Amino acid sequence: MSRNLHGRRRTALSQRLDSAVRAFGFSREVSLKYEMRPARILDLLREHAEKDPTGIGVQIFSKRKKQGSLTWSEMRDGAGRAASFLRSEGIQRGDVVALLGGHDLDLYKVWLGAVWCGAVPWVLPEPDALVDRSTYWARLEATLKLAGAKLLAIGGSAFEVPVAWTSEIPHVTYADVSRGKGPLPSPYKAKVEDPLLLQHSGAITGQPRSILLTHGMVERQIDGLLSRTSRTSDPTGGVFASWLPLSHDLGMIGSFIAPLRLGAPVVWLSPLEWASNPALFLEAVTKHRVSHATFPSFAFAVLANTVQADTVVAEEARPEGRIDLSSMRAVYSSGEPVSEVTARAFLERFEPLGFPRTALHVAYGMAESVAIVAASGPDDAPKVVTINEAKWLNGRQAVPSDPAKVACVTHVSSGRALKHCEIRIAGAGGQPLPLRHAGHVLVKTPYLFSGYDRREDLDVDLFDEEGFYDTGDLGYVDEDGHVFVTGRKDDLVIVGDRNVYPQDVEDIANGVLGVRSGCSVCFRVDVGKVGIEGIVVVFESDASEEAWPSIAHDIRQKVAKAFEIDVVDVRGAAGASLRRSPAGKLARDGNRAWYLGRRFGDVRAEILTS
Repeated sequence: MSRNLHGRRRTALSQRLDSAVRAFGFSREVSLKYEMRPARILDLLREHAEKDPTGIGVQIFSKRKKQGSLTWSEMRDGAGRAASFLRSEGIQRGDVVALLGGHDLDLYKVWLGAVWCGAVPWVLPEPDALVDRSTYWARLEATLKLAGAKLLAIGGSAFEVPVAWTSEIPHVTYADVSRGKGPLPSPYKAKVEDPLLLQHSGAITGQPRSILLTHGMVERQIDGLLSRTSRTSDPTGGVFASWLPLSHDLGMIGSFIAPLRLGAPVVWLSPLEWASNPALFLEAVTKHRVSHATFPSFAFAVLANTVQADTVVAEEARPEGRIDLSSMRAVYSSGEPVSEVTARAFLERFEPLGFPRTALHVAYGMAESVAIVAASGPDDAPKVVTINEAKWLNGRQAVPSDPAKVACVTHVSSGRALKHCEIRIAGAGGQPLPLRHAGHVLVKTPYLFSGYDRREDLDVDLFDEEGFYDTGDLGYVDEDGHVFVTGRKDDLVIVGDRNVYPQDVEDIANGVLGVRSGCSVCFRVDVGKVGIEGIVVVFESDASEEAWPSIAHDIRQKVAKAFEIDVVDVRGAAGASLRRSPAGKLARDGNRAWYLGRRFGDVRAEILTS
């Protein structure tokens, strides 16, 4: 299925609406009322500025830079000045304005100024420190051209444009844009079907993919999310904190637009600074009495492993000088499957510091559906179930069992589908699977994308005949509608005649004494002249290096017992030495490259390194 997004976008949106009508049993009249709700981004900003002009909208929290802030009125006025600058540069309705450089208050002004003009802001991912800068800028130029960007706005000295960069796309700084002094243009009166933003998906240095989100799609997504999570919020919306990059859907939707919708202040941390000092987030919670946050499962492991229970914070953060997490009301784990081991380690570490057990929640989603399609809530906690290990590993059937009687694995649900979302589990041929049978996770929502922006080469067979999108994830649904996400189909490794998923192996390794919580990584290698697939496990440990062989032996035994296969190699590494993304997530492909490059020691002769 291939779609021309620019020539037929409204047709595609209308088709999706009709599909939603059929799927959920709405009348066309009711659905049109739902579809034609007013777009409110700028209206909300003006409302907040008029109601609470001196109230803080965003506050930077950092030990490396000045901790500035923007009030709602400063945000509104700054957006207007940015709009005047963009208009003077010829930016019109529908033009793409790219933003590079995340942790800068002027980003808010530039982003909102673009929306003011009816343009389409697009926050780009910052370059990984391990990526060659010349490669990054060359790929960035190609990405900007592909998206038809009219302007590149850059924030921060770390993103100075190389002298040799020859892009025809003009570039300016955030500061330039936010100081606009021209006539104030009238705010664009957006319709629900109008584009609001481009959401990046994938790395700049890989195959660029972007998703065009409309005002209506984002509005409906946040409506669905807040309907599930509303009782975790007080009437004022609470206080949000985030270190997630705004180029990521969780950062943009959950920590930028949702707080704007609620009129809630955001305590904003740099992803790079958080990665080097995870305790910074806890200090921010303590000082600003943060109530809400969202981050991926790996971040819970990072915090549990790196922050000691007796960690003190700056005196100005709290007079007692101790971390206090009692203000937290809802912390969502999303972006990857939830690990029960990691969640348990997080609670054991931070409940003594005031973190309420009831504040830990889960969610599941993807950029293709704006952000979230399933989540737990205050009256609908996630399920933690024990599953017969043999039936799961050998047949992918989730059969509840008593761990006192049979070997079990533990799964944590991602809650239930949000309103107006439908989740289906299908086999390899597309056939629906019974409850508790794992297969491909398919999703259909009124805010599902219709294809990747200007990438018709990626738009083949994205949807089935009923409009369901294959997410690429694997999982199952139980009789109560809880969704359990268990891995990615692209990660599958075939060892002998067995299908092995790296996450299953990592879960086993993470349960071995001596392995840092959530800090093992499993990846495929080619073995022997014919390149038979095998698996390697690398784990982090705080134990002495002399203890690593014993830990590796335990991992081998447990994996062999679970899968009836041999692990090709198991290596130990010091704490915080595995390869991670800029935000701190363990990278399977990156650690595979490091392993084959002998970063963790010599590679056995039978393992192919080229």
